[in-house]
Amino acid sequence: MLERIQIGSDIFVAYDMPVSSNDCDTVSIMMINSNKDKNTGLAFVAFDSGNKKLLFNVTGRITLGEYLRNNLSQEEFRLLILNLVNTIEGFDEYMIDVANVLLDLNSVYINLLDKSIVFVCVPVKGFVSRNSLYAPTFPSPTVLIRFSSSSSTKQ
Repeated sequence: MLERIQIGSDIFVAYDMPVSSNDCDTVSIMMINSNKDKNTGLAFVAFDSGNKKLLFNVTGRITLGEYLRNNLSQEEFRLLILNLVNTIEGFDEYMIDVANVLLDLNSVYINLLDKSIVFVCVPVKGFVSRNSLYAPTFPSPTVLIRFSSSSSTKQ
């Protein structure tokens, strides 16, 4: 799990660098940071050289795991799935290697207001994410099918 750090009014999650900053993929960092206004679906990346950490800005967001604990209507759940798929499919456009993207429920963030999704990409040469949205730590399947009683189904 990534450590949460508050710097001023911003919230970051930190990834401890097991290697030197020279091993950072600067092209990926530039692609992520220079396209942040285009909604790439990737958290802004900063490097804390003093503590050897990569910092990812997740201000105003909660983890996908926290979000799924809520009662979701069928429409909210459908939109969540579409948003996840569309965001992941957009990574190629920004030359992001999906193997560098953390895909566990505690490393994917959602904004509750606009429902935008942000993934954490670890742009380190040779890094391969071993996480998956289907990891054994995934909550009970009932979380995914527990819809609020106010939702209606269309036939």
